[in-house]
Amino acid sequence: MHFRWEFLLVLVLCLLLAWLGLRARLPAWLGGEAAIAVHVAAVTKRAVPLTVPVSGMLAPAKAVTVVTRLAGRVTEMRFKVGAAVPAGAVVATVFANELAHRENEIENALGAARKELHEKEEQLSATEKLIAQRHELLQRDLIARRDVEQVEAAAQTARAQVELSRARLAQQEAMLSQTRKIQTLAQIVAPVGGVISRRWVEPGAIVGVSSPLLDIALESAGQFSGRIVGALPSGLREGLSAQVWSAALGEKKIAGMLRQIAPGDGKGAAVEIQIKSEDVALRAAVAAQGLIVLDQTAPVLLVPRAAVIDGGSKPFIFKLSAGRARRQPVTLGATEGDFVIVQQGLSETDVVLVENLASIKPGSRVRALAVK
Repeated sequence: MHFRWEFLLVLVLCLLLAWLGLRARLPAWLGGEAAIAVHVAAVTKRAVPLTVPVSGMLAPAKAVTVVTRLAGRVTEMRFKVGAAVPAGAVVATVFANELAHRENEIENALGAARKELHEKEEQLSATEKLIAQRHELLQRDLIARRDVEQVEAAAQTARAQVELSRARLAQQEAMLSQTRKIQTLAQIVAPVGGVISRRWVEPGAIVGVSSPLLDIALESAGQFSGRIVGALPSGLREGLSAQVWSAALGEKKIAGMLRQIAPGDGKGAAVEIQIKSEDVALRAAVAAQGLIVLDQTAPVLLVPRAAVIDGGSKPFIFKLSAGRARRQPVTLGATEGDFVIVQQGLSETDVVLVENLASIKPGSRVRALAVK
């Protein structure tokens, strides 16, 4: 009797396990687990160019520094960083106390010179009238010749004084014109059109002659200055193509060319990458990353970018294993168009899920469909 109950218990357990195994394979309408239809893709292996990562700053490649033309106090800066400015526009104003004081002095001296000339001209006019009267009296023998000569000598002196006053007036007018011309230098104009990429000073600053005020980026061309960390690859050379991107520019990949390599004392090197002007609207320096593309190639594993899921600290994919989704952490490399290099975590024989991933959980039963 005891043996019979043990036999029955074992039989029940076997039937239960068999049912659980069978249930996973039954269609949903018979009580089995429903399979989720997903598109899949095979891991591919192909040769791609080797790349060297760099990090640094991306800044406008060409810029003009606008400087002061006289010493004084900056009273106005009309444009903020990032603002577009046309050529010839007034960008800043500098007030020179010394010039303003000098202009007042010259205007006072000019007024005195005009008054003096007016007085001398009136004296000359009166003397010339007196000469005419003396000649008339001389013709009537009412005065002596020396009386006429005395007045004529006085007229000559008056004429000389008038010419001297006119010369003084012309001198003061020239000085005033020159002072006002210099004062026009107080308004600083943009020598070229572009975008304000830097302000060296702010209103209220005291500046000297040729002090920098601001920088104007001439065009959207950029220059990336960065550093390679670690040993330099053998194929690294100037002229190689490169890519640069920045979060400030929306992570868009920007084409460029490696223009300069400056190896350091230890490992690594400083590099400069020239950016094409039509590829980026750059207004100010931003932190950026880059990849230098070597002439060499190496075989790598690639999966569609759609297969990668951001797992926080580490990305992962779902790979197909015995009809179920298996979560697989991966180490990724550079992107290649719609694909991404997988450095660790997958093999060439793996198949990965690329669609409907939001409904997939580790262990979910899936029905593989071909990639669209």
